[in-house]
Amino acid sequence: MEFYKFKSLKPFKYASDIIMNERLYCANYGKLNDPFEGLFFVIIRDGAFSSAFDDGFDVQEKRCKKILEPFKICSLSKELSDVKMWSFYANDHKGIAIEIDFTGRESEPLEVSYLPALPEYNLAHPNPADILTKKTKQWCYETEYRIIQESEYFSIKGRIKAIYLGQRISNLNLKKLNQIIPSTIPIFTTKLDTDEIKIKRDKLFNRKTN
Repeated sequence: MEFYKFKSLKPFKYASDIIMNERLYCANYGKLNDPFEGLFFVIIRDGAFSSAFDDGFDVQEKRCKKILEPFKICSLSKELSDVKMWSFYANDHKGIAIEIDFTGRESEPLEVSYLPALPEYNLAHPNPADILTKKTKQWCYETEYRIIQESEYFSIKGRIKAIYLGQRISNLNLKKLNQIIPSTIPIFTTKLDTDEIKIKRDKLFNRKTN
């Protein structure tokens, strides 16, 4: 099973860290770009949580959401072809997409569900992984899977399968990539499919002449 990590090359160091150190950076959920990230409605059923009112509902809700604080997230996509993903996460097609092989570790990236509204949870039993794999339907184009853990980095040693170049990548960044990407990892150019309005893999990049 393959997933894609879209990366801007501005600054170059973040993409190069993935390639050279074979690891994915996992960010605190509060740093993600969705302002609704981690938000949810809390349900207090009649008589079930009388203690919740002793300290006040707001205090209880904050305690509940603190469960998310230790967890870090790395977002991946199941699809290479979405134009918006290249625009938003690969610097307007000036960046790259890194294909990562998760064979044997298929259960580790968790699939994100897209809901019509914020989810609801029982105050006493919020599950962090469940909370962090729910987003509103506005984000469904991402076809997102998430690595959720407490560590800052997730190893992908030996799992980078290919690198895909954005159509607008600069010659300077192309030369930098050519220097750091091992020869065992193929580099592909991409092109726009004007019939289906999506991004497709194009040609194998000729590294000998660049």
